[in-house]
Amino acid sequence: MREIKVNLSERSYRIIVGEGILGNLPDFIGSPSRVLLITDTTLYAFYGKTLESVLRERFPVENFLLPPGEKGKNIKWALGILRKAILSSFDRYSLFLCLGGGSVGDTGGFASSIYMRGVRCIQVPTTLLAMVDSSIGGKTAVDFYGKNIVGTFYQPSLVISDTATLKTLPERNYLNGFAEVVKYGIIKEPAILTVLRENREEILQKGKILESLIFQCAQIKAEVIEEDEKEKGLRMILNFGHTIGHALEANSKFALWHGEAVSLGIVASAYISQAMGMIKKEVLSELEDLLSLYSLPTRYERFSSSRLKEFLQRDKKVKMGKLRFVLMKNLGEVEIRDDVPESLLEESLEYLKKDGRNRRAF
Repeated sequence: MREIKVNLSERSYRIIVGEGILGNLPDFIGSPSRVLLITDTTLYAFYGKTLESVLRERFPVENFLLPPGEKGKNIKWALGILRKAILSSFDRYSLFLCLGGGSVGDTGGFASSIYMRGVRCIQVPTTLLAMVDSSIGGKTAVDFYGKNIVGTFYQPSLVISDTATLKTLPERNYLNGFAEVVKYGIIKEPAILTVLRENREEILQKGKILESLIFQCAQIKAEVIEEDEKEKGLRMILNFGHTIGHALEANSKFALWHGEAVSLGIVASAYISQAMGMIKKEVLSELEDLLSLYSLPTRYERFSSSRLKEFLQRDKKVKMGKLRFVLMKNLGEVEIRDDVPESLLEESLEYLKKDGRNRRAF
């Protein structure tokens, strides 16, 4: 078991990463008046029902089940959580416990942030993507005319990542998380990319190396959050690949999963970076090869550039009508730019549609 402290004054909290630690969860959560277990219908059968029984030995517990995936990440389901809490007499000393992937964590975290002006929330991520990224940092949101449009900054009081839950993940769900892992290698620690290349078989078999990889990614995110909690500057680097990725994801009506869309966004952002003379073309090729190693898409045809631009203009990073992109200066070093010519943006989108030899296309 490994532990990271996210230092944010009175909002500080721990991230605990280990295998088989879910059963010890009651020891970590203090003494809430009531617990609302928020999970999805699939995960409830896998882990939720057992966890609920364990929690009920010490606390009054209710559950709220979301539909799996992005279908449960909207205002309607967030309001459903609030309604359940009110009708079950949850007070300000209650705890919302979010067991699941990014959609469960985002929706449950959002609901906890606005219920009675905020009740404690614990994130228990069960996907690779949630463990390395979405459960950490306090971004909560639901989709509304676009990806993550309505949300708050609201830090959890604890993050518990039990790597044993990854063993039951379907392959697509598991691989979906590696786009975020690659992102950390690009923005901060290139050694992560080497680990991914040299240990592919062990990682795909969910071997012990996975725990150290998750821990390293979580540590990078924690360090960035400590410096810029509410994304006024540095934290924006965590959005590498996300500007175009989020637009593709929303445009596909979420047929593309988040990590798949981010993979395409990484390719587009790297293309823009090399076209602007910031990186060599070989770096773009190496990143495409690495993403393909983990069966992530590097080509995608099912969008129109004009329609995609409508989603891009709704991006939260737009400032004074200008799109801001996180671009590469080198492996491990990025910068935020608002001077990407529209013609180059168009060119990068067309690049995604090209038939890349030996590239996975959706």
